Amino acid sequence: MLGRSFSVFASVSLALTLGFAAVAAGSAPPSFARAKTQATGTRPDSVTIGDVNRDGTADLAVTNTGTEEESGTSVSVLLSRGNGTFQPKVDYETGSAPVTSAIGDVNGDHKPDLVTANIKAGTVSVLLNEGGGTFQAKVDYATGGGTRSVAIGDLNGDRKPDLAVASVDTNRVSVLLNSGGGRFRRKHSLVTGRSPFSLGIRDLNGDHALDVATVNQDASTVSVLLNKGHGAFRPRRDYATAEDNESDPESLAIGDLNGDRRPDLVTANTFESTVSVLLNRGDGTFRTKRDYRTGYNSTPRWVAIGDLNSDGKRDLAIAEDDPNTVSVLLNRGNGTFKPRVDFATGRGPVAVAVGDLNADRRTDMVTANAKANTVSVLINTPGLCTVQNVRASFLPAAERRITSAGCRVGNVTRGYSKAVERGRVISQSPEPGTVLPRGARVSLLVSRGRRR
Repeated sequence: MLGRSFSVFASVSLALTLGFAAVAAGSAPPSFARAKTQATGTRPDSVTIGDVNRDGTADLAVTNTGTEEESGTSVSVLLSRGNGTFQPKVDYETGSAPVTSAIGDVNGDHKPDLVTANIKAGTVSVLLNEGGGTFQAKVDYATGGGTRSVAIGDLNGDRKPDLAVASVDTNRVSVLLNSGGGRFRRKHSLVTGRSPFSLGIRDLNGDHALDVATVNQDASTVSVLLNKGHGAFRPRRDYATAEDNESDPESLAIGDLNGDRRPDLVTANTFESTVSVLLNRGDGTFRTKRDYRTGYNSTPRWVAIGDLNSDGKRDLAIAEDDPNTVSVLLNRGNGTFKPRVDFATGRGPVAVAVGDLNADRRTDMVTANAKANTVSVLINTPGLCTVQNVRASFLPAAERRITSAGCRVGNVTRGYSKAVERGRVISQSPEPGTVLPRGARVSLLVSRGRRR
């Protein structure tokens, strides 16, 4: 039977496999406790969630790309303590500069294995699970220059999980078929748009065969390659993520965003400070993108999908390495989204994954922070508000942002300013990123403009 999927890759929420939170009445603001950090290897570039030791709680796998002078060669595994905290990392050797990973049982022993995409080595590394969340030494497979992303799934219907690997230097996706026992052979390459930076596997047209989609950085497009069956694919169809080919998309997520049971596509566009949502028509073709703004002059690097406020609708989480936040866009239920709510992370968050990290049936977030060599864990905790950065905003917009995060506007005073335009916020108290009880007040100082 085609379409059996064995993994959830890094760019897509693992909340599907670990359980969505129960549907709650209404549509409450997203509510997360202050981020807690934990050490990784040097320059973490991605984080993936999965229960690698099969104890019923979600663990983390973090790829470490290392410094510019010396590439990293490891993936860090952080086993869960069951309460949203994690044991110290254990590092496993990979090929040079692993940038993404996928988790799935590739050898049929019911233990989740690890696969990493190694951009400088041009390989994928397969690390088989020995049990208890420990892994055997890597086995490498050549995939072509600039190996950037990997996903796991049964692509030819033989009930064995295969690999799909995107390579930015070759503008190709390599299909590596599983020959049994977690060993792989290269079948063929699929042509994509220029510089496929992120990749996902999903049944996009409802025929029970897993299709492939890539986001192409240099082309500012998404390529969709539909599976004809038995691992053969139709030529790609491209969809724009920018009007002028300058969106610089880096990340792709796949999930049903409008409740029609058809997987939709989302890209994070670094250059334009947006995410693009492409809704599925139902046959594996997609509607013209609709863009949503992330932070002003922000650099969205990664997008993930999950129900982040327990209302049964799948929301978006976006990692932004400037200004060190993860932004949440709540779903209105029809595949359109409300303005963002920001949460502070460690320095340089370049990836985000979502899933239940403390077994409370609510969807949490974790970011990989490249500049801090850490991950930040944000536990979904009802009854809190996070103070938003509203400096330089006009007062009505500032009030909307504050209330969207579950806080309230406190005292509003006005003062003269040579630098801040009349009607814009000069300063606020408490500081942005402060986590308070829901309904806490945020005071604002608003500009009267220049004294005349």
